[in-house]
Amino acid sequence: MTSIIQRAFILPLLVMPTSSASSRAKRNYSTKITTTRADGSDVNSTTTTANNDNNIKPSITRTRTTTASIECEHFDVCSGCTIKENFIENSESIQKAKTFFFESEPKLDFDIHLGNVMKYRNKVKLACRNNLEGRIDFGLFAKGSHQIVPIPNCAVHHPSINLYAKILLVVLRELDIRAYGEDDSTGELRYVQFVAPDYLKQISSCQITLVWNAKEISDRCALVCEKFITACEKLMPAGAGIHPPSVYVNLNDSKVNTIFESNNFHLVSKGDEFIYGNGIAYGPGSFMQANLKEHLQTLRDVVKELENCSSNKNRRLRVLDLFAGSGAIGFWLAKQKNLCVESIQFVEISPDIEKSWTRTKNSFFVNGNEDDCMSKCDIKLDLHIAPADDVLKYVKNECDVVVVNPPRKGVGRKVLQALCAKDCEADVLVYISCNIKSFIADYNVLVNGDNKNDHQVTHDGNKWKLRTAKGYVYFPGSDHIETMAVFDKISTSSFSC
Repeated sequence: MTSIIQRAFILPLLVMPTSSASSRAKRNYSTKITTTRADGSDVNSTTTTANNDNNIKPSITRTRTTTASIECEHFDVCSGCTIKENFIENSESIQKAKTFFFESEPKLDFDIHLGNVMKYRNKVKLACRNNLEGRIDFGLFAKGSHQIVPIPNCAVHHPSINLYAKILLVVLRELDIRAYGEDDSTGELRYVQFVAPDYLKQISSCQITLVWNAKEISDRCALVCEKFITACEKLMPAGAGIHPPSVYVNLNDSKVNTIFESNNFHLVSKGDEFIYGNGIAYGPGSFMQANLKEHLQTLRDVVKELENCSSNKNRRLRVLDLFAGSGAIGFWLAKQKNLCVESIQFVEISPDIEKSWTRTKNSFFVNGNEDDCMSKCDIKLDLHIAPADDVLKYVKNECDVVVVNPPRKGVGRKVLQALCAKDCEADVLVYISCNIKSFIADYNVLVNGDNKNDHQVTHDGNKWKLRTAKGYVYFPGSDHIETMAVFDKISTSSFSC
């Protein structure tokens, strides 16, 4: 059995290149909005801003003439992907964003970055239920139901996720583990989370969390973990330098649909309790972007915008990072020598990230290289486990730049109120959004003073002006756009970019 799995699943990944001449042409896509008259002639963006010609309309133009599509055997039955090709044109969210920024003031040349369309997903939660044959299996729920659709060869998953899912499934079936049943809340295994953050390797380090339907780790649960870890150790070829995945158990016997029971994770394997992606330590309950490579592109673009700040030449930046998650944005800014950060206040509501945040902070100072600003400067880094609107006092007197990366509902009324107050000391706002609808609502409050959607925000003479915005396709195949926008405060010039 071991040699069969090695030949079928593992050895092909060890010899498969991460990129090739033929695949590179399908990986890097850059699209941007241009403006086109009805007759088909192009109009420069500078002309468009001042032009009221009704014949001008927004359109999308590829800067490369490559084609891309998701070639996946599960596409027709899986609910995870709904767009197979032409990801820009076929996404309603992207079209909504495109139209909005074309009509904004100022009108923007809205770049949309599209990276890998397959093998990009570094993190996934799979439901564990019985399949149509009555056997335990992993997968996503079919649309509008709780019947799982197995996706063992998903084309958008990191190859390591599919690999370890196959190995784990063999162990579960060998031990006759019972899948969770929602009708009567019986069964043993509810979900499995796979995290494979190394997008440069076909076989990544991996962190796996079994969500077990119990109050404590049973003998059968412990046996599953033991046999799975042993199988991974035996299957990896000697000398390959591949360590078995770290394995957690999350105990969740609740009757609700919440996947994880908060703060109830138990490490059952040897090795590090954290896994690293783009230099950030993640525990099983930490928030991590599921497309780390595309997220890194977003962070690089944020740095480019902040590097233009003229006052960086005179003093160091004070940053307030709201909805910080595990600190991926703030720590990335802290590392940049061209920004030279003085302090970062990280604000995150989830207590699950406290240990991983501390590990990242400690590893940065221990392992920092000579080019990192954190290695040269005394940077003040503080974490506040609290809702974002509980620590808005820092907006008044301790920050130059505010970074927000809110959930889908947006930043909320209290945050908007603080940003629009006359005593807000910040002059630059970086807004990273996963929901174009809530972003537009927040934009209208910040820029236009619009109090619709029950925000009821009082403007004390302080508004914001949009400087730039870019889009990122984090999940090719889904109707989604990640937006990065930079705003400048227009009521003061004490700190300008």
